[in-house]
Amino acid sequence: MTAGQMQPGGLLMPGAPRPKHHPFANLFPMLAEDRRETFRASLAENQNHPIVLHRGLILDGRNRERELVALGKPVAYVVFNGTDRQALDFVKAENLERRDLTESQRAMIAAKIATLRLGDNQHSAQPAPVGAPSLFAKEDASEPATEEPPSISQSDAADMMNVGRRSVQRATVVQEKGAPELQQAVEQGRVAVSTAADISEALPKEQQTQVA
Repeated sequence: MTAGQMQPGGLLMPGAPRPKHHPFANLFPMLAEDRRETFRASLAENQNHPIVLHRGLILDGRNRERELVALGKPVAYVVFNGTDRQALDFVKAENLERRDLTESQRAMIAAKIATLRLGDNQHSAQPAPVGAPSLFAKEDASEPATEEPPSISQSDAADMMNVGRRSVQRATVVQEKGAPELQQAVEQGRVAVSTAADISEALPKEQQTQVA
């Protein structure tokens, strides 16, 4: 990441509208509930790192923003002004550095990456205001959505997350056929993606929920 991609931001004051989460940030799970209290306590005195916004959405720092809002504190932010692909690479690097993810968790993330359709945001484009609509939302919801191919192939997504393409294919099965509880179990590292894929194909969703 170059210095020119990160621009000065400001403060989100208590009571101000909260920016939504960027789809790239949502590729990764939020902090587990049993760790929130400790994390919030670490922010009570000082926010050491600003959250990062891209096109008016939280690209990095969702957990920090959530706990600072709960504490009634201002939230410092900076603005990432690179392209969508650079924003995705930034999120991936930040999260892989901070998190200890299993292969199955990384495969689930790669499967989600392989469904993304990136825009053409250029370095010269002005960042959207805080709280702006998602770059993935259609301006006129009454128009039918057009089918466009993903910007990133399964093979490329697998390389990005350092997993095999077969693991990504299994993760895709879980995301398409698995019950939400089963998907969550894989994303939390409690069930292997290969096992979850077999369950997704063999059992109806009601039974999958019981298994998960």
